[in-house]
Amino acid sequence: PRELTCARRPCLGAAAIPLLDAAREHQDALGVGENTLVIYLYDHGGRHLVDSTPLFHGFANLFEGGIRVPAFVNYPGQVPAGSRNDIIGSAMDVLPTFLELAGAEHPGDSYRGEPVAPVRGRSLVPEFTGTGEVDDDDT
Repeated sequence: PRELTCARRPCLGAAAIPLLDAAREHQDALGVGENTLVIYLYDHGGRHLVDSTPLFHGFANLFEGGIRVPAFVNYPGQVPAGSRNDIIGSAMDVLPTFLELAGAEHPGDSYRGEPVAPVRGRSLVPEFTGTGEVDDDDT
């Protein structure tokens, strides 16, 4: 049963909470907690230590259990605590999101004479802040 699995092996969410709490306390101590976005995500479905139930299958495949993973976002004043969202996001969306929040632009195809990969993904700021919807086709 799911309850026993989580009791024997920590669920991803339960394992992340102390880390996120410690990060928030540190940011608050530095006085930057109210202006800091924290995104915690897992890179792919469960394997060995993570149970993907009720999703089918897990690590290293394209079934839902292999690609659908939890993410936690903490952004005081922008993302309401305890809120949930079902948007489809990707790790590729993290850089465009941070660039937008910082008011920065991607440097293009080179930086200081070194090649730079193009940005893939899209900013999730509209979903986080409630100012619009992210176009799932814009990847």
